[in-house]
Amino acid sequence: MNVLKFALSLSLISVLGTSSFAQDNSRNSLDWSGHYSSGKNMHLTLNENQTYTLVNNGKTTSGKFSWSRNGDMITLPKNNLSFKVGENNLTGTRYGTRLEKQSGASDPVVSGSLYGGKWMLIELNGKPVSAYNKHAKSAYISFTEKDMRFGGFGGCNSYGGTFEVMPETGRIKFGQSVSTMKACFADGVEAEPLLMKAIRSADNYTIHNGVLSLNKARMAPLARFQMIVK
Repeated sequence: MNVLKFALSLSLISVLGTSSFAQDNSRNSLDWSGHYSSGKNMHLTLNENQTYTLVNNGKTTSGKFSWSRNGDMITLPKNNLSFKVGENNLTGTRYGTRLEKQSGASDPVVSGSLYGGKWMLIELNGKPVSAYNKHAKSAYISFTEKDMRFGGFGGCNSYGGTFEVMPETGRIKFGQSVSTMKACFADGVEAEPLLMKAIRSADNYTIHNGVLSLNKARMAPLARFQMIVK
C-alpha cells in the first residue's frame, strides 16, 4: 500500500511539473496582444479573443488565429501565414519577416476591419443617436471589399456608392452616392441629411474597440458607428 501511495505521489508530482512547464510559453507568459508592424507594408493586430486584423500591401483581412500546441507560434489560416511569437515581436516562419510591437503614439488609428457587418449609427455631430429619435437608431453603413462599395440606410432612405480606402494611414474617400427618394416627415428624420453630409465630408477614419469614427481632418468625429456582425 505504501509503495502504491509513493508511486501515485510521484505521478502527481510529474503531472504538476509537466503542467507548470507547459504553461511557460509565449501564449501564457508574454503580453502578446496589440499591434505589430514591419515598418513597411505589413501591419498586424492581435486581440485577446484570438481575432486578428492584417493589413498587407494595402489589403485588409480579419479572422481568428490559432496557437501551436507548444504555445509559441500563431497561425493566420485565412492568409496561410505563421509567426513565432517573441517578446514584443513576431517572426514569420516562411520568409522571416519581422514585425515589431508598436506602443503609445505609434499605435495605428485603424485596429479593425471595415468589412464583415453593419455599422450602426451611435453618434452624429457629437450627439448620441437617441437625440434624433427612433428613426436614426436604424441608420447604418456597411462596406464590401470585393467591389469597394458602401451602402446603408439613413433612417428613411437607402443609399450607396463607391469608396477608396488606405487602411495603413486611415484615409478614406467616398465617391458620389445615390439614394432612394422617399418623402419622410416623421420626427427624427432630420438626422439623415446630416449623416449624408458627414459621409461626403469624411476624409479619414478610425476603428477602436469596435467603434468606427468618420472624421474630417483633425476635427471631432462627424459620425460614430458600432459594428453589428451579420
